[in-house]
Amino acid sequence: MITQVQDEPRPGSKPPNSPLVSRHPAFMGALLISIAVVIFTISINWANLGDIFFAICASSVILILYLLWSISRRDRSFSVLSSFATLFCAFHFGILAADMAGIPVHTMLNGVLWWYLQEELVLGSYAAALMFLLGLAMASGLALWRAAPPRPSLQASNLRAAPVTILLGLAVTLWLIIVVGFLGITNYTQYNALARDGAGLHQAALMVLYPAISALFFWSSLTSRRLIWPFMIYAVFGLIAFPVGLRGEVLFPLAMVVPTLAAQNRLKLSMPTVVFGAYAVLLISSFGRIFRADSNLSEALSGASGLTGLAELGGSLRPVVEVQRWLTGGLDDLRWGETYYAPFERTLLKFFPFTDRTSALQDDRLMNVVLVSRTSGNYGFSIAAESLINFGMLGCVAAGLTAGGVLIAFGRRARLGTAPIIWSAVVFGLFIHIRQAFVTAYGSAMMFLVVSLVIFLLFPKYRPSSSITTPRNRHALP
Repeated sequence: MITQVQDEPRPGSKPPNSPLVSRHPAFMGALLISIAVVIFTISINWANLGDIFFAICASSVILILYLLWSISRRDRSFSVLSSFATLFCAFHFGILAADMAGIPVHTMLNGVLWWYLQEELVLGSYAAALMFLLGLAMASGLALWRAAPPRPSLQASNLRAAPVTILLGLAVTLWLIIVVGFLGITNYTQYNALARDGAGLHQAALMVLYPAISALFFWSSLTSRRLIWPFMIYAVFGLIAFPVGLRGEVLFPLAMVVPTLAAQNRLKLSMPTVVFGAYAVLLISSFGRIFRADSNLSEALSGASGLTGLAELGGSLRPVVEVQRWLTGGLDDLRWGETYYAPFERTLLKFFPFTDRTSALQDDRLMNVVLVSRTSGNYGFSIAAESLINFGMLGCVAAGLTAGGVLIAFGRRARLGTAPIIWSAVVFGLFIHIRQAFVTAYGSAMMFLVVSLVIFLLFPKYRPSSSITTPRNRHALP
């Protein structure tokens, strides 16, 4: 069993119920920097209201992210929320950094960002994404009113994660054999076409293996005494998957596992380390895109930049732009929640074989299907776009508030050394939903749940009803 010992308050530490500004003295500095960015942009582009809005938007993003990470430094149960918000901003505001730097965005990435010239739609899309981010910030503010339970010091039990870690290694090996060996996939277009439209054992395996790898990585990390083994195995998967173009598929499980370990005080990362790691990921992403295009190593090395990598991630704003186009152009109306209950309805109808069930490729309640049919391109979708097309701008705030509440509740459970299966599956689905449709997030969460249940049925001692092992040795990667 795991014994819990309440942490003693550190000498000189401030009480947890002290005002926000006094707990985060650099808050005023971040606020002043944000105001300076707005004033500077207004002074240069005083006649362009779009540039003023972009400056306000960028400043708001900086300020909200700073506040979330500042809170996380004092209370690590907010780490999962901060990680989620950071990834959300990268995938929705990434292009904004290049735009603010004066780079002609529509010419970047071989012109695939041509839609960024439609300023009115882009402004509305940034507003929707900012409303969702505001909802996340509101959730953190409401959570601060309720004091978190004292963080326990958890002694390591006699659990061993070797079986789960071995399964993780086998799943990654099988994925590599299928993708590299049998199918010879070299880019995301090939991978998505086979996973989405192909028929056969290999394609079915790909649909199962990704959430399986994610679930196994999560549980292996949370139950391992030595984090180096699950992280090394996952790094092998990432080194192949990331260059193929599966950036979100690699980043989302990692962005879920690392803050969960941080909430348990098992993994300590300084801010410079986090910033350096994020920049390295953006640089590698930029390099991979250029190298996949022409296989010229020297050109890829010279042309790679963090700003370009961030803009490539920011291309996930496209679904929000399309939803703005549909709503303002009269092509679509607010769906009032039908895209959220559609996956549950379709699952329920599977148990009634004599009931008519619309084909997934013809069901216009599945937003990834609608986006492909209307744009002839595969852009996934977006959690902000999904809430926008269902309930409008206020729906974006409500969705952010709801997601933030779930992430904070999960972080507080992790902080106490527990990680219930259902909560973990829901949080995994939320991370996937950042740049995918709700139906995709729902399917991924269900697969994560199934794999987790199988793990705990095969190995009953890993049942989540007991606390996850949290050793006293708190080094990052032994």
